[in-house]
Amino acid sequence: MSENEQHNIQPRPESRFRPPEVESAPRDRSLFRVSPIAYLMLGIFLLAMLGPLYYAPSWGWVFLVVPVGFAWWVARSWTRVDDAGVRISTWRSRTFVPWDEVKGLNFPKRGTAQLVTSKDKFLTLSSVGFNDLPRLAEVSKGRVPDPFYAPVDAADFDAAADAGSGAGGEGRSARAGDTE
Repeated sequence: MSENEQHNIQPRPESRFRPPEVESAPRDRSLFRVSPIAYLMLGIFLLAMLGPLYYAPSWGWVFLVVPVGFAWWVARSWTRVDDAGVRISTWRSRTFVPWDEVKGLNFPKRGTAQLVTSKDKFLTLSSVGFNDLPRLAEVSKGRVPDPFYAPVDAADFDAAADAGSGAGGEGRSARAGDTE
């Protein structure tokens, strides 16, 4: 007899509600976005902006521009990595960089990762940080090396060193074999 039968516990019926998905395990692993928690902050910010609207209805609506701008930034800031290349969307523009034009990555001391092109142009990767490198290495299929990967033997070390190259510059770079 199973434990449920011994205690007369009925199985839970299927629910149409699902628990929220954790952002650290997104459904689409190739898409890097601003955390959905930012929308919660947006709601709090919007409530704070209603005060000036209540006390000065003739010009208080101007303060509502700030939450709308923040919502625009959250919705438009993302980075997608796939077999064709890297797609970067910011609040102002969208850019596509094919893999043959990618020279490497740069990680400044503050801010998000930067993609370095073959023309030495630095493009900010929206919502991609240093801690996202293992996921970035996975979805890029090794084009971006994973600095957290520890080679087991010399063959693994040589394969990791040949997987890709990074870009120099200020801050940390994502090159195989870098130690800082």
